[in-house]
Amino acid sequence: LAGISVLPSYARFDIGQGRIRVGTLGLTTSAGSARASGSLAVHGSDTLTINAHIDTLLMLERFLPQAEGGGSGSVDLTLIGSLDSLIADVSADLRDLRGTDLSIARIQAEGRVEWQDGGALVPARMSLRADSVTRAGRVIRLFEAAAQSPDAVRWQVSAQTGPADSTGGAV
Repeated sequence: LAGISVLPSYARFDIGQGRIRVGTLGLTTSAGSARASGSLAVHGSDTLTINAHIDTLLMLERFLPQAEGGGSGSVDLTLIGSLDSLIADVSADLRDLRGTDLSIARIQAEGRVEWQDGGALVPARMSLRADSVTRAGRVIRLFEAAAQSPDAVRWQVSAQTGPADSTGGAV
């Protein structure tokens, strides 16, 4: 799978009565692992939780040659609701990202998106924080960005660097 080995893994699913139940799911690869549990219904309300740990981001090189380098992190996704009304909460914590002429000590991101009535996107929000971003010898100690939308058409976006950064300020 694109140079990533799939190691011994396990899964127990149950499909019926309008829902998919994930009893246990454990996927282990040479690049990291993922675990899932819970269920997701066609109608009604359920919760499915997926946790992934990425041991190395070197796998990105196959898809983005300019992303050579490394790093590691975790991603958590929680799906709440059903296929006709769903809330997706996601968070990521990535560390020691390195690439050609770019390094980032840590990135933390989170977001929430809601779908209703078979696909209409309703309130969404996202935020990102990057610590110690270094490119071409220039260091930004703190970068923060946030975006939110009441309807997925109009977005309010903000970005700022930390007070100790010479670029300083907010947009």
